[in-house]
Amino acid sequence: MTISKKKQISLFMGIILTCTFLFSNAFAKENYSDKQSNMVNFNLDKYFVQIQNKGFSEYVNAIATFPNGSSVNINEDAIWKSDNTDIVYAENGRLLAMGKGTVKVSVSYEGFKQTIDVKVLNDINYEKLNHSIKKSSNESVMAASTWRDDITGKASRMLNYAWTPTRNLPKYNSSVNGYFTAGTMYYGVPYTTTDRNMQVDETGFYYAMSYSDFYTPWSNGTKTMPRYGNDCSGFSSFAWGIYPQTTYDFINGVANNTYRKVGSYNVNSPSTSDLISSYASLQEGDVVVTGEHMFVIDTNNSSGSYVWAFEQTPTLPVYSYHTYSQMASGLYRPISKY
Repeated sequence: MTISKKKQISLFMGIILTCTFLFSNAFAKENYSDKQSNMVNFNLDKYFVQIQNKGFSEYVNAIATFPNGSSVNINEDAIWKSDNTDIVYAENGRLLAMGKGTVKVSVSYEGFKQTIDVKVLNDINYEKLNHSIKKSSNESVMAASTWRDDITGKASRMLNYAWTPTRNLPKYNSSVNGYFTAGTMYYGVPYTTTDRNMQVDETGFYYAMSYSDFYTPWSNGTKTMPRYGNDCSGFSSFAWGIYPQTTYDFINGVANNTYRKVGSYNVNSPSTSDLISSYASLQEGDVVVTGEHMFVIDTNNSSGSYVWAFEQTPTLPVYSYHTYSQMASGLYRPISKY
């Protein structure tokens, strides 16, 4: 799998990082601004994708080509649009299955457009399945202590909260992703990068639905979205029972020993090999975090080198599957609350 590298983020920059939906790595972007006006075309490395189940991801690379024969990955610059975000959410090359069905994902940039046919084969409830395994097995899905159960229990409640809008409500980046439709039941507190004081858990969202400004869109200047909800770091914060933090706050919390590092790695500049080794020690209720995204671990299969997690994503949270290599490619640091 080819994944696009993120810009390095200094742990000591006093900036507020929002939660961008991404797991990518691969072609360098140097000199891209000089080349873009001369771009000949772009192609995708996949035009048909099958995804095994809800919560699984596949990755596609959009590669621009230039007259001199050079190429560059434009995953982060292109516009990725699924024609049904209830089945697949697409952004920055990641196609995340949100439900069973078929969709078309368009990838557009500078007047060029390509289309991916995507089919999600199954809608098995792996959260329910994994929890039944926990009760009957002592394998790598760990028996959790009370505080760990509290974390995943809270994450599960935010994931499974059922709500029905009485009016159309903009989804995150509504110009691309559309609206939650009036009269339709949805599950999960919706994704938004609204201000920290408007980030809410499932209880806060219940009360927010009666507020006079609930259906008034919120904008960060470039994207319109729900006024109330949470982003990936807000979701993780509520699961941990703390005031909504940013991804930067979590990473800095490890550096200053507020939170416990899981395993052994350099917080400022982790190597992929150290991260992969550290992931084997992840337990229920821990989180993994990079500069732009994070999620809450539910189960860890160290023998298979993968985890299942509660992940807040545009436009709704999902119970998602991640391999150790995928997490390490994104430089996800494993962290424990205690």
